Amino acid sequence: MALGNQAIQQRIAAEVEPAQIRRYEEEIHRTHQGHEEAESKLEPALAPLRDQVLFMKHNLNARAIAGLSDEVVSVQTNVDKLVRDIETAIAQADAFIASLQAE
Repeated sequence: MALGNQAIQQRIAAEVEPAQIRRYEEEIHRTHQGHEEAESKLEPALAPLRDQVLFMKHNLNARAIAGLSDEVVSVQTNVDKLVRDIETAIAQADAFIASLQAE
């Protein structure tokens, strides 16, 4: 027992029987062993859970990527239309400039 206050430590030593101290220490030791045993059983139970989480992440990523490919087609269609609209606007601007130069 490591108490910082020497007077308290002496008082406890005088009031508590050595047999009682041993019982406390044994109970603490058993409790610690119980915790270690429970902890050793926890890892085998968590491993399959981690595997399932990893599988779900990969599966969701695959679905997200598949969903993105549909989105890419939509975006590409919009970009193609935008490019055509810009080319039309440029052609109209060139025609306007040419008409001004012809005057």
